[in-house]
Amino acid sequence: MSIGSEVQDQGRKAIDMFLAAVTYPVVWTNGDRLETLGSGVLFRHGDRHFLLTARHLFDDYDKKTHTEFPYDGLVGPIDLATIEPRKLGRKFVHITHGNRATSGDIIAIELLDDAFVRKLKLTWQFIDIEHFDLPDRDSLYFVAGFPKIRERKTGEMIGASFMSLTTQRLSTAPTGVKKYDARYDVILDYDKTAADSYNGNKPVDAPFVGGVSGGPVFRVASKAPKIWTPKTGIAFMGLQVSSTKTNAWLRVKNVHAIHRYFDDAIPSIGASIAKKLGKRPRLNPSIAPRARSP
Repeated sequence: MSIGSEVQDQGRKAIDMFLAAVTYPVVWTNGDRLETLGSGVLFRHGDRHFLLTARHLFDDYDKKTHTEFPYDGLVGPIDLATIEPRKLGRKFVHITHGNRATSGDIIAIELLDDAFVRKLKLTWQFIDIEHFDLPDRDSLYFVAGFPKIRERKTGEMIGASFMSLTTQRLSTAPTGVKKYDARYDVILDYDKTAADSYNGNKPVDAPFVGGVSGGPVFRVASKAPKIWTPKTGIAFMGLQVSSTKTNAWLRVKNVHAIHRYFDDAIPSIGASIAKKLGKRPRLNPSIAPRARSP
Protein backbone atom coordinates (compact mmCIF):
# COMPACT_ATOMS: atom_id res chain seq x y z
CA MET A 1 0.00 0.00 0.00
CA SER A 2 1.36 3.42 -0.95
CA ILE A 3 1.62 6.27 1.54
CA GLY A 4 -1.04 8.19 -0.39
CA SER A 5 -3.54 5.35 -0.35
CA GLU A 6 -2.84 4.67 3.32
CA VAL A 7 -3.54 8.32 4.18
CA GLN A 8 -6.74 8.18 2.12
CA ASP A 9 -7.80 4.97 3.89
CA GLN A 10 -7.16 6.49 7.31
CA GLY A 11 -9.09 9.60 6.31
CA ARG A 12 -12.09 7.54 5.28
CA LYS A 13 -11.97 5.61 8.56
CA ALA A 14 -11.97 8.92 10.44
CA ILE A 15 -14.98 10.11 8.40
CA ASP A 16 -16.85 6.89 9.18
CA MET A 17 -16.17 7.33 12.88
CA PHE A 18 -17.56 10.86 12.77
CA LEU A 19 -20.64 9.76 10.80
CA ALA A 20 -21.29 7.02 13.35
CA ALA A 21 -20.98 9.57 16.15
CA VAL A 22 -23.72 11.89 14.80
CA THR A 23 -26.12 9.28 13.36
CA TYR A 24 -28.73 7.84 15.72
CA PRO A 25 -31.27 5.03 15.20
CA VAL A 26 -34.99 5.79 15.38
CA VAL A 27 -36.31 2.89 17.47
CA TRP A 28 -39.88 2.33 18.69
CA THR A 29 -41.60 -0.13 21.01
CA ASN A 30 -45.11 -0.69 22.31
CA GLY A 31 -43.99 -3.31 24.81
CA ASP A 32 -44.63 -6.22 22.44
CA ARG A 33 -42.94 -4.94 19.31
CA LEU A 34 -39.46 -3.48 19.11
CA GLU A 35 -38.02 -2.26 15.82
CA THR A 36 -35.81 0.25 14.12
CA LEU A 37 -38.00 2.57 12.05
CA GLY A 38 -35.18 4.53 10.45
CA SER A 39 -32.26 6.80 11.17
CA GLY A 40 -31.67 10.40 12.20
CA VAL A 41 -29.00 12.96 12.93
CA LEU A 42 -28.38 14.55 16.32
CA PHE A 43 -28.66 18.34 15.97
CA ARG A 44 -28.29 21.17 18.43
CA HIS A 45 -28.98 24.89 18.36
CA GLY A 46 -27.61 26.73 21.37
CA ASP A 47 -28.70 24.72 24.40
CA ARG A 48 -31.55 22.98 22.53
CA HIS A 49 -31.07 19.39 21.34
CA PHE A 50 -32.96 17.51 18.62
CA LEU A 51 -33.23 14.25 16.75
CA LEU A 52 -33.74 15.38 13.15
CA THR A 53 -35.19 12.75 10.83
CA ALA A 54 -37.67 11.96 8.04
CA ARG A 55 -41.33 12.69 8.78
CA HIS A 56 -42.65 9.76 6.75
CA LEU A 57 -41.23 7.32 9.32
CA PHE A 58 -44.17 8.34 11.51
CA ASP A 59 -46.79 9.40 8.95
CA ASP A 60 -46.62 6.06 7.14
CA TYR A 61 -46.28 3.80 10.16
CA ASP A 62 -49.11 1.35 10.95
CA LYS A 63 -51.88 3.58 9.59
CA LYS A 64 -54.47 0.83 10.05
CA THR A 65 -54.29 0.93 13.84
CA HIS A 66 -53.04 4.42 14.72
CA THR A 67 -54.49 7.78 13.81
CA GLU A 68 -51.42 9.40 15.33
CA PHE A 69 -48.01 7.88 15.78
CA PRO A 70 -47.41 6.92 19.46
CA TYR A 71 -44.29 9.00 19.98
CA ASP A 72 -44.10 8.04 23.63
CA GLY A 73 -42.82 4.63 22.49
CA LEU A 74 -39.63 6.06 21.00
CA VAL A 75 -36.52 4.60 22.59
CA GLY A 76 -32.81 4.60 21.89
CA PRO A 77 -29.41 3.43 23.10
CA ILE A 78 -27.54 5.52 25.64
CA ASP A 79 -24.11 4.03 24.94
CA LEU A 80 -22.47 1.27 22.91
CA ALA A 81 -22.21 -1.12 25.86
CA THR A 82 -25.87 -0.99 26.95
CA ILE A 83 -27.77 -2.78 24.20
CA GLU A 84 -31.21 -2.51 25.77
CA PRO A 85 -32.71 0.82 24.64
CA ARG A 86 -34.37 3.25 27.00
CA LYS A 87 -37.06 5.85 26.46
CA LEU A 88 -35.96 9.15 25.01
CA GLY A 89 -37.54 10.83 28.01
CA ARG A 90 -39.39 14.12 27.94
CA LYS A 91 -39.56 15.46 24.40
CA PHE A 92 -41.44 17.81 22.11
CA VAL A 93 -42.36 16.75 18.57
CA HIS A 94 -42.39 19.73 16.23
CA ILE A 95 -45.01 18.89 13.61
CA THR A 96 -45.83 21.29 10.80
CA HIS A 97 -48.96 21.05 8.65
CA GLY A 98 -50.10 21.28 5.06
CA ASN A 99 -48.81 20.01 1.72
CA ARG A 100 -45.62 22.01 2.03
CA ALA A 101 -44.81 20.29 5.31
CA THR A 102 -45.49 16.71 4.20
CA SER A 103 -43.65 17.13 0.89
CA GLY A 104 -40.64 18.42 2.81
CA ASP A 105 -40.51 15.16 4.79
CA ILE A 106 -38.61 16.71 7.74
CA ILE A 107 -39.38 16.48 11.44
CA ALA A 108 -37.48 17.45 14.59
CA ILE A 109 -37.95 15.73 17.94
CA GLU A 110 -36.67 18.00 20.69
CA LEU A 111 -34.93 16.12 23.50
CA LEU A 112 -35.89 17.75 26.80
CA ASP A 113 -34.55 15.14 29.22
CA ASP A 114 -31.25 16.73 30.33
CA ALA A 115 -29.98 13.51 31.92
CA PHE A 116 -30.61 11.56 28.71
CA VAL A 117 -28.83 14.20 26.61
CA ARG A 118 -25.83 14.23 28.95
CA LYS A 119 -25.52 10.45 28.63
CA LEU A 120 -25.83 10.64 24.85
CA LYS A 121 -22.95 13.12 24.68
CA LEU A 122 -20.62 10.59 26.27
CA THR A 123 -20.86 8.50 23.08
CA TRP A 124 -22.48 10.60 20.36
CA GLN A 125 -22.05 14.14 19.02
CA PHE A 126 -24.53 16.82 17.95
CA ILE A 127 -23.99 18.78 14.75
CA ASP A 128 -24.97 22.44 14.61
CA ILE A 129 -25.77 24.99 11.91
CA GLU A 130 -22.07 25.63 11.31
CA HIS A 131 -21.94 22.14 9.80
CA PHE A 132 -24.62 23.01 7.18
CA ASP A 133 -23.59 23.44 3.54
CA LEU A 134 -25.30 23.61 0.17
CA PRO A 135 -25.17 20.68 -2.28
CA ASP A 136 -22.88 20.86 -5.28
CA ARG A 137 -22.44 18.89 -8.49
CA ASP A 138 -19.00 17.37 -8.16
CA SER A 139 -18.45 16.57 -4.49
CA LEU A 140 -18.26 13.13 -2.94
CA TYR A 141 -21.27 12.43 -0.70
CA PHE A 142 -21.44 10.30 2.43
CA VAL A 143 -24.75 8.67 3.44
CA ALA A 144 -25.12 7.20 6.94
CA GLY A 145 -27.79 5.13 8.66
CA PHE A 146 -29.04 1.80 10.01
CA PRO A 147 -30.41 -0.54 7.30
CA LYS A 148 -33.18 -2.81 8.59
CA ILE A 149 -31.74 -5.79 6.74
CA ARG A 150 -28.89 -5.79 9.29
CA GLU A 151 -31.16 -5.46 12.31
CA ARG A 152 -30.88 -8.16 14.97
CA LYS A 153 -33.32 -8.67 17.87
CA THR A 154 -32.88 -10.67 21.07
CA GLY A 155 -35.78 -10.37 23.53
CA GLU A 156 -35.90 -6.76 24.73
CA MET A 157 -32.67 -5.91 22.95
CA ILE A 158 -32.13 -4.74 19.40
CA GLY A 159 -28.97 -4.31 17.38
CA ALA A 160 -28.98 -1.77 14.57
CA SER A 161 -25.73 -2.05 12.60
CA PHE A 162 -24.37 1.26 11.31
CA MET A 163 -23.53 1.59 7.61
CA SER A 164 -22.06 4.36 5.47
CA LEU A 165 -22.07 4.81 1.70
CA THR A 166 -19.85 6.92 -0.51
CA THR A 167 -21.49 8.19 -3.68
CA GLN A 168 -21.96 11.10 -6.08
CA ARG A 169 -24.82 13.22 -7.35
CA LEU A 170 -26.68 12.18 -10.49
CA SER A 171 -26.62 14.78 -13.25
CA THR A 172 -30.36 14.42 -13.90
CA ALA A 173 -33.29 13.11 -11.88
CA PRO A 174 -34.39 9.58 -12.91
CA THR A 175 -37.90 9.20 -14.30
CA GLY A 176 -38.93 7.07 -11.31
CA VAL A 177 -38.53 9.93 -8.82
CA LYS A 178 -42.06 11.08 -7.98
CA LYS A 179 -42.81 14.73 -7.20
CA TYR A 180 -39.22 15.77 -7.76
CA ASP A 181 -38.52 19.37 -6.72
CA ALA A 182 -35.14 20.71 -7.85
CA ARG A 183 -35.18 23.31 -5.07
CA TYR A 184 -35.23 20.77 -2.26
CA ASP A 185 -34.35 17.36 -3.73
CA VAL A 186 -30.89 16.01 -4.49
CA ILE A 187 -30.66 12.62 -6.20
CA LEU A 188 -27.58 10.53 -5.47
CA ASP A 189 -26.29 7.44 -7.19
CA TYR A 190 -26.54 4.32 -5.05
CA ASP A 191 -23.06 2.99 -4.38
CA LYS A 192 -23.02 -0.78 -4.61
CA THR A 193 -20.20 -0.97 -2.05
CA ALA A 194 -20.49 -0.01 1.62
CA ALA A 195 -18.05 0.13 4.51
CA ASP A 196 -18.60 -2.46 7.24
CA SER A 197 -17.75 -0.38 10.32
CA TYR A 198 -17.81 -3.50 12.55
CA ASN A 199 -15.23 -5.32 10.44
CA GLY A 200 -12.38 -2.87 10.02
CA ASN A 201 -14.34 -0.86 7.43
CA LYS A 202 -13.97 -3.74 5.02
CA PRO A 203 -15.82 -3.07 1.73
CA VAL A 204 -18.98 -5.17 1.44
CA ASP A 205 -21.90 -5.35 -0.98
CA ALA A 206 -24.27 -2.56 0.01
CA PRO A 207 -27.64 -3.86 1.29
CA PHE A 208 -31.09 -2.47 0.58
CA VAL A 209 -31.24 0.93 2.29
CA GLY A 210 -34.63 0.50 3.98
CA GLY A 211 -34.07 1.85 7.50
CA VAL A 212 -31.55 4.44 6.35
CA SER A 213 -34.41 6.91 5.75
CA GLY A 214 -33.88 10.00 7.88
CA GLY A 215 -30.14 9.41 8.08
CA PRO A 216 -27.73 12.30 7.47
CA VAL A 217 -25.96 13.00 4.20
CA PHE A 218 -22.65 14.85 4.27
CA ARG A 219 -20.36 16.03 1.51
CA VAL A 220 -16.79 17.24 1.22
CA ALA A 221 -16.82 20.77 2.66
CA SER A 222 -16.76 23.73 0.26
CA LYS A 223 -13.74 25.29 1.92
CA ALA A 224 -10.71 23.24 2.84
CA PRO A 225 -10.03 23.73 6.57
CA LYS A 226 -6.63 24.89 7.81
CA ILE A 227 -6.38 21.70 9.84
CA TRP A 228 -8.37 18.79 8.43
CA THR A 229 -10.59 16.75 10.72
CA PRO A 230 -13.77 14.87 9.81
CA LYS A 231 -15.73 17.51 11.71
CA THR A 232 -14.29 20.32 9.56
CA GLY A 233 -13.58 18.42 6.35
CA ILE A 234 -17.14 17.32 5.60
CA ALA A 235 -20.40 19.26 5.81
CA PHE A 236 -24.04 18.35 6.46
CA MET A 237 -26.07 18.56 3.24
CA GLY A 238 -29.43 16.98 4.13
CA LEU A 239 -31.43 13.87 5.06
CA GLN A 240 -31.91 10.75 2.95
CA VAL A 241 -35.67 10.18 2.61
CA SER A 242 -36.35 7.61 -0.12
CA SER A 243 -34.91 5.13 -2.58
CA THR A 244 -36.07 2.27 -4.80
CA LYS A 245 -36.12 -1.45 -4.11
CA THR A 246 -33.55 -1.82 -6.87
CA ASN A 247 -31.25 0.66 -5.10
CA ALA A 248 -30.87 2.69 -8.29
CA TRP A 249 -30.82 6.06 -6.53
CA LEU A 250 -31.28 7.89 -3.22
CA ARG A 251 -33.41 11.00 -2.69
CA VAL A 252 -32.09 13.59 -0.25
CA LYS A 253 -33.99 16.55 1.19
CA ASN A 254 -31.29 19.22 1.22
CA VAL A 255 -30.57 22.00 3.68
CA HIS A 256 -32.98 24.31 1.81
CA ALA A 257 -35.79 21.89 2.75
CA ILE A 258 -34.54 21.77 6.34
CA HIS A 259 -34.45 25.58 6.42
CA ARG A 260 -38.03 25.71 5.11
CA TYR A 261 -39.14 23.23 7.78
CA PHE A 262 -37.59 25.21 10.63
CA ASP A 263 -39.04 28.45 9.24
CA ASP A 264 -42.44 26.96 10.05
CA ALA A 265 -41.60 24.85 13.10
CA ILE A 266 -39.11 27.03 15.01
CA PRO A 267 -38.65 30.39 13.21
CA SER A 268 -35.64 31.44 15.30
CA ILE A 269 -33.72 28.39 14.08
CA GLY A 270 -34.99 28.98 10.56
CA ALA A 271 -33.54 32.49 10.68
CA SER A 272 -30.17 31.16 11.87
CA ILE A 273 -30.08 28.61 9.04
CA ALA A 274 -31.00 31.33 6.52
CA LYS A 275 -28.05 33.41 7.73
CA LYS A 276 -25.67 30.45 7.38
CA LEU A 277 -26.91 29.70 3.86
CA GLY A 278 -26.80 33.36 2.82
CA LYS A 279 -30.57 33.52 2.38
CA ARG A 280 -32.88 36.39 3.20
CA PRO A 281 -34.72 35.60 6.48
CA ARG A 282 -38.48 35.17 6.41
CA LEU A 283 -40.45 38.32 7.21
CA ASN A 284 -42.80 38.29 10.21
CA PRO A 285 -42.46 34.57 11.05
CA SER A 286 -44.99 33.04 13.38
CA ILE A 287 -43.66 32.87 16.92
CA ALA A 288 -45.78 29.85 17.80
CA PRO A 289 -44.73 26.63 16.05
CA ARG A 290 -47.46 24.14 15.33
CA ALA A 291 -46.29 21.10 17.21
CA ARG A 292 -47.32 18.22 19.39
CA SER A 293 -45.84 16.86 22.59
CA PRO A 294 -46.75 13.29 23.55
